[in-house]
Amino acid sequence: MRKTAFIIMTMLASLGLLSACNNDDGEVLSDNSKEEQPEIYFPIEEGEGYATISNFFRSNYNQDTEYRCFFEGVNESQCIVIDNTDELLSKYTGVGAFPYIDFNKFMLIVGQEMMPESYYTIIRQELLQKKGELELNIYVPKLVYSYSAFQHLFYWGLYPKMQHSKISVKIHKEK
Repeated sequence: MRKTAFIIMTMLASLGLLSACNNDDGEVLSDNSKEEQPEIYFPIEEGEGYATISNFFRSNYNQDTEYRCFFEGVNESQCIVIDNTDELLSKYTGVGAFPYIDFNKFMLIVGQEMMPESYYTIIRQELLQKKGELELNIYVPKLVYSYSAFQHLFYWGLYPKMQHSKISVKIHKEK
């Protein structure tokens, strides 16, 4: 009888320890889960700065040609982080003056992704910062009806100014 009670008590103690090590999702925490989670930023989509840039693209370029003001003649995926006016002037090759950006507060990310099908649009963007490296996640719809033809998917975002050493881009197709 004592042996059975001992086994039951041992099992209850083990279950108690396991439940104490669980997070809210029921997953057991390990030493690796204590890693710093990346900061997530979304592009600024309100205010005068955003409206001015958005209107600039709409009035000067249609959706199929807006990439040309930064990537004319380039048919490969690229992403540029622009931190100051000199960088903007060296990268921007479009017609007309590009709208003013307060680079003390913001940075501009522009890029193009070569897509294997036509008619992609951007659903949303999010920027993750971890240890000085940036990861831009771009979400596009999963196309049901499309045809194979390379398309320049142009994206841009005005983000809070942050330190960075490099940027990577990931395209995610959502249902």
